[in-house]
Amino acid sequence: MPSFTTSADFFTELNYNISEHTQLSFEYDFNIYSYNSNIGIGLYDLQLNNHKPSFLVFYYLSGNGYKLKFGGGMGLRFSSADEELYGSIVTYFTSGMGFIAKAQGDTKLIGENLYALIAGEITYDLPGEINTLNGGKFNLNTLGIGLKLGAIYYF
Repeated sequence: MPSFTTSADFFTELNYNISEHTQLSFEYDFNIYSYNSNIGIGLYDLQLNNHKPSFLVFYYLSGNGYKLKFGGGMGLRFSSADEELYGSIVTYFTSGMGFIAKAQGDTKLIGENLYALIAGEITYDLPGEINTLNGGKFNLNTLGIGLKLGAIYYF
């Protein structure tokens, strides 16, 4: 196989209702991205780890068996990259800001507190550039559109 790319996203979110229709939220998102390629003269591997904590504000609606929220926010972005070529590994670090817009719907599963969630989001992350050993620059800024599926428990 000439090249292979994988990505995974893990997230958790804590929410606090400050009024009947307003919710404050802290979200921690961890994203892993890996690119592997056999470039003919050796194996090239790039591993990116992105830590994305954010504070968000939502307009919040709830009813019998459902909860909906729409909003957005911002947070810090911390990225590290491990670059491997010819068996030599170099690690880079950078940090910056990021923005997120999100819509989420929750539907009751079991009991009174366990819900399934589906969320759509748009993120714009600006952790910046890293300077590689050969004098080049690698830009880690991204615009992303995502769909998240999961479970949520309300206390």
